[in-house]
Amino acid sequence: MKTLNVNAFGLSLAVFGALGMLIMALLAMAGYYTEAWDLMAQFHVLADLTVLGVIGGMIEAALWSYVSGVLVAWVYNRIT
Repeated sequence: MKTLNVNAFGLSLAVFGALGMLIMALLAMAGYYTEAWDLMAQFHVLADLTVLGVIGGMIEAALWSYVSGVLVAWVYNRIT
């Protein structure tokens, strides 16, 4: 039976999490989806609509996405 590579799964989710944060920040800076940004910024401590805030938000999103991906892949490998 095939299993997931736990590290690769976590890293792929980390990349998508960081890109999602970047796209959301760029859209919010342009005036689109500002309510969605405000909601997301409530849950991400480092996220802000400044250059350093966006970088910090991307790092935080990547970290949480990596941890979540590793946990999901580990549980998947255990139950299959």
